[in-house]
Formats: sequence, structure tokens, C-alpha cells
Amino acid sequence: MGDALLEDTTNCYVRSERGLVSTIGVKDLIIVDTPDAVLVADRAKAQDVSALVAKLRAAKRKEHEQHVRNYRPWGFFASLNVGPRFQVKLLHIKPGAKLSLQMHHHRSSTGSSCRGRPRW
Repeated sequence: MGDALLEDTTNCYVRSERGLVSTIGVKDLIIVDTPDAVLVADRAKAQDVSALVAKLRAAKRKEHEQHVRNYRPWGFFASLNVGPRFQVKLLHIKPGAKLSLQMHHHRSSTGSSCRGRPRW
């Protein structure tokens, strides 16, 4: 899936959500490239992904629960930067989709420019 160039590659699952993933002379691999992380695993060990997730939790990393892209019915948003008192998001809104007006008691939400006319 995605942008992949495979040469002499057999029995592999390759998924790219970012840039090009290329393989040469490999077999029985799972390769998943997302904006959050890259996974390369032997197909026979696919069930061991839960052990990696447990290590992420133990190390207090956020990749297992917070993703760069968060999908919603209206499209998705990507977190560009997060600080102690701010968060910058890029909204990708499906044509004709509607957003709801939000209010936050401990932070402010400002409008952003986007292609097309937002429907509030």
C-alpha cells in the first residue's frame, strides 16, 4: 500500500503513509512506515507487536496512544507543535464536511486559514 518500490521481494507486507519505501532481496517481512514511526518485523513475529507497545508504555512514550494524524468524520488533523500552554494543528477537511464550534476553558482556539470556505 502507498508509495513502494519492490525488487526481488516475496511474501512481504509493505505499507507507506509518508514517502517511498523500497526493498531489494527480502522476504517474509512486514514494513509499515507512518508519520509516527517505522516498523520492520519478520512475518513470523507479527504477534509480538504487543511486546513493543508495552515497552513504549514503560518508557512513557506516546506513540502507542497519540498519533500525528487524528482522523475524524470531517477529515483529520495533524499536530504540528505542542508546548506547555499551546498546540498547533493543521486541519485537513473533506469537501462539504462540517466542523463544530468548540470552546476550551483553559486555552483559546483561534481560526486558521484553509482552502475553501469552512462551514461552522
